[in-house]
Amino acid sequence: MPISLLEASLLGADIALFSLAGAGYLLSRSLGPGVVPDARAAFELLDRSIKRYAPELPQGYTWTEAFEHLRERGVKSDWTKMDEKLSEYEAFRYGSLAPLPRDGTDVAALAMKLRRNPIGRRTKGEDTQPG
Repeated sequence: MPISLLEASLLGADIALFSLAGAGYLLSRSLGPGVVPDARAAFELLDRSIKRYAPELPQGYTWTEAFEHLRERGVKSDWTKMDEKLSEYEAFRYGSLAPLPRDGTDVAALAMKLRRNPIGRRTKGEDTQPG
């Protein structure tokens, strides 16, 4: 039975919509972290990402605890650089006369990485079946 003009039109619309959705998904994954005005904004973004990525962390966790948790979970990052960024930010935030670090790009990139790649049982290769 030949398909009607209406069915062909709907099929074409479906293909176009799925193509646009796929292109949007690929584009969103390839974009960088965007522009963050300073380290404070980057660490706020990272904090929200960590809460979403690792809800098992206890409330009131420290940045050191969060970074260690991410390392244990196998998150790939330049942890030496992240520790330096954290030291600079904490020096500013907790009483030192250090200026607010301007560059938060690395921190924002880690936050976006956490949003894109949540670690779950499937990504770690574990069995998802109970028992």
